[in-house]
Amino acid sequence: MIYNRRKFIKTLAVSAGVVVTSSLIGCGSSDKKADVVEPGPVEPSLLDGSQYFPQSVVSGDPRADSVILWTRVDDASGADISLMLQVATDEAFASLVVEETFDALATYDNCLKIRVTELNAGQHYYYRFVYQSDGKNYSSRIGRTKTAAAPDSDSKVKFAYVSCQDYIGRYFNNYLSLLDKR
Repeated sequence: MIYNRRKFIKTLAVSAGVVVTSSLIGCGSSDKKADVVEPGPVEPSLLDGSQYFPQSVVSGDPRADSVILWTRVDDASGADISLMLQVATDEAFASLVVEETFDALATYDNCLKIRVTELNAGQHYYYRFVYQSDGKNYSSRIGRTKTAAAPDSDSKVKFAYVSCQDYIGRYFNNYLSLLDKR
């Protein structure tokens, strides 16, 4: 296999995805209401909260009307932490679809896993979590996700299934073949 810059970047992206995905196991969830983009414009009232969101944000399990959003907040307090979830149709968060507060429980290592419902099929959404401390608001990175196509849609879809990954074995380069078949 020829290993060029593009292959290296794909390997790096797949490896980072596996690290983030492996940390999802064992998180708490809420039945109340998937990729990360570079930070966009942030409201003046929001500060960069990267230090409070060490694993950033993740989306997954897209359905025609819902998607799961996940994060972990760490303020070293060991207590339950309230987070605000904001979901919008635009990256500037001018058209909010969801703005609701949830508790990231210390019992679940302050992980928060939420299914956002009543979304439109096949549409991109932007999301972020906001943590408040000492009267200041700290924002996670802005994530972008997309709901699945409508059930009656004839959109083409590709699936890949992998299991039994040995994190210690570090054979993540095998995922490159999946990326080549896009």
